[in-house]
Amino acid sequence: MPKILIVDDDYKFSEFAKMLLESVDYSAVICDDSRQVLSMAVQEKPDLVLMDISMPEVNGIEATRHLRSDPATKSLPIILCSITIHSDEMPEVEACGADLFLAKPLKRDQLKGEIDRILGRRGDDR
Repeated sequence: MPKILIVDDDYKFSEFAKMLLESVDYSAVICDDSRQVLSMAVQEKPDLVLMDISMPEVNGIEATRHLRSDPATKSLPIILCSITIHSDEMPEVEACGADLFLAKPLKRDQLKGEIDRILGRRGDDR
């Protein structure tokens, strides 16, 4: 069962995302401090990271750059998400190395479809 690392400083969102992912046959772990995402990714060895952009200290764009610069996590798939993003921020989102951007609120079928696509899974591969 693929493991997803959820990185978000909003506890309610993280719990919602965990429940949503587990309902579609993924396991999920939560990291609520973006400064720890690299160490947690190395420790947990997730198959994919689902990360909020708007976080204190280190935002999701910068955290993505950290993951991309480390040999242990440089090819780890990353989906960035945010409830608010301005059009002038999209070039930075696209340039940071994330695989995909999704707008919050997340929709279960869309999220599952995108994760399956990124991980190369088919709906019947369980």
